[in-house]
Amino acid sequence: MRSGLCSRAARRRRRSVLSGVFGALFGMEMDEQSSRTKHIIVDGNALAREIVTSVRHAVAGFTQQPRVVIVQDTRAESSVGARYVRKKLAAAREAGIEAVTVHVPQEAPSVPEAVRRALQTGGQVVVQLPVADPREREEALALLPPERDPDVIGTRARELFAQGKALALPPVVSAIGHIARRYDIPLFGARVVIVGKGYLVGAPAALWFAQQGAQVTVLSKDDALIPTLREGDIVLAGAGSPRLISADMVKEGVVFLDAATSEIGGALVGDAHEEISKKASVWTPVPGGIGPVAVAGLLENVARLTRM
Repeated sequence: MRSGLCSRAARRRRRSVLSGVFGALFGMEMDEQSSRTKHIIVDGNALAREIVTSVRHAVAGFTQQPRVVIVQDTRAESSVGARYVRKKLAAAREAGIEAVTVHVPQEAPSVPEAVRRALQTGGQVVVQLPVADPREREEALALLPPERDPDVIGTRARELFAQGKALALPPVVSAIGHIARRYDIPLFGARVVIVGKGYLVGAPAALWFAQQGAQVTVLSKDDALIPTLREGDIVLAGAGSPRLISADMVKEGVVFLDAATSEIGGALVGDAHEEISKKASVWTPVPGGIGPVAVAGLLENVARLTRM
């Protein structure tokens, strides 16, 4: 018996030594092969359903049904935006939240006036961007109190967010957080490259990643992308420029988060070529990636702020 144990121990030692030798000789190739074989395609629809179900269970215990008014400026409406609003309304119904739309100028003379009326009726208020008149946009966003701003786009809510005191997270940031937790994506010390400086994606995401301890670089779509993109452990696309980023522009094993939505021939597309999915360790498709999770995050905020 003792001889058998010694024999097995010797074999284990030999395997350990061989493993160390091969690891030293071929470690780089083995690591690269490992990164090539790990390709997670995020099912945003499934994750969103989980979140919506959780919201529905939470609001079932509320004494009053949560309510959200979506102010929609039809003068600036796009087919993508209209589709997004329909998804919000449908998800709200599933979550047990009352959601209504107010159309400008059909039901109110201006966006600020629509916001004032919505605030008088109670519940949460969302200003659906874009707004046709920049002055109306700024006035409307200044009217939103943080405790009734589930989209976290109002002037005061953004100030609190920048200070790390937000009552809720912007929905796209919330979606990124959900995905990072679900797939164990390390953020502290990660090199994050964001393409796009927009108000809804690039700006809040850059601030949030920095708050998590990441090293953040923000580019516009007109910048020289390749040198910097290839350094990114995490790339967030939010430029709204269809198929701007191709696979040769990012490194093997990148976490690629595509938060942009454009339309080509009636089909929704993101900023990235789909071929990146074969190179990325984590990939969010368009449609079906960040979008539905962001909608679910909005409803989480409606429930959270209603309960406050």
